[in-house]
Amino acid sequence: MKPNFLYSVLTIPLFFSCIFYLSKPWHDSAGGQAEHPAFLVDTCFADTLICVGDTLRIGGQVITEPGTYTLTSGLPPECENALVLNVSERNSIEILLDIALCHGENARFGIYTFGRTGYYEIRLPGENGCDTLIYLDLLVSDLGIPVFHTEPDDGSGDGAIDLSISGGGLSFQWSNGATTEDLEGLAAGTYEVTITNSDSCRLVRTVEVEKLESFAVPNAFTPNGDGVNDRFNLVASEGTPQILTFRVYNRWGQLVYENGAPESGWDGTFNGVPQAADTYFYFIQAERRIGPEEVLTFQGDVLLLR
Repeated sequence: MKPNFLYSVLTIPLFFSCIFYLSKPWHDSAGGQAEHPAFLVDTCFADTLICVGDTLRIGGQVITEPGTYTLTSGLPPECENALVLNVSERNSIEILLDIALCHGENARFGIYTFGRTGYYEIRLPGENGCDTLIYLDLLVSDLGIPVFHTEPDDGSGDGAIDLSISGGGLSFQWSNGATTEDLEGLAAGTYEVTITNSDSCRLVRTVEVEKLESFAVPNAFTPNGDGVNDRFNLVASEGTPQILTFRVYNRWGQLVYENGAPESGWDGTFNGVPQAADTYFYFIQAERRIGPEEVLTFQGDVLLLR
């Protein structure tokens, strides 16, 4: 009797999609051939796929490249002598990207975030079971840090803004309509500038031009406790003056007040005793808080009235 040939499908997890094998003839107890097929075969055949860079270990053999391999050890129980394994390579996905970002922006790929200039190789899981390779050339356009120097307005509209920033190809747009880097002839107030570079990255900053601090000294005061003009002091146009020296003398040259409370001034007393209504003489030095750093000196007389 002629031997039977049996073709079957066998699925092996991870490595094999299918196996086609040829059965051996079945022998009965009398030594004759039977009609039943055997379940052990001489040679098995299998196909599998690998990704670029992957390593396949089977039957004691390490496989890293596509090709046809004959394995004779570590075989599935159905294969008696050999396994012929056909290894094919999956199609890999490679993406080349050139991206330009502005300072403060980020490029995100999966769980990875990039915000600095550089070249990056990114590996992400692909839909076909192999990794997707992204080659990222990232340029972060940095406008630099603008530095502002301002000159206060003395009330005549002569304030100024001097802007310094590194880099070329910059354009400027100010809130007052000016397009120059520096501004002059400004009234006290707030100004906004938008700086744009050649990569269309923008930076917005706000600058304040202050009003120049001016001072005045009263020529009389009335320390009678009515809450009106009860103290003698230097008066600043902007906030509280920065007083360095404050002395008051009576007509005999006696010092009756010296920097006791420069923020509030002289209350018309000496050692807790109210002083007589009379003319007193002052010497005051104060430092500007707004405008050029300088020490101003004021001296003269003031009338104490009761």
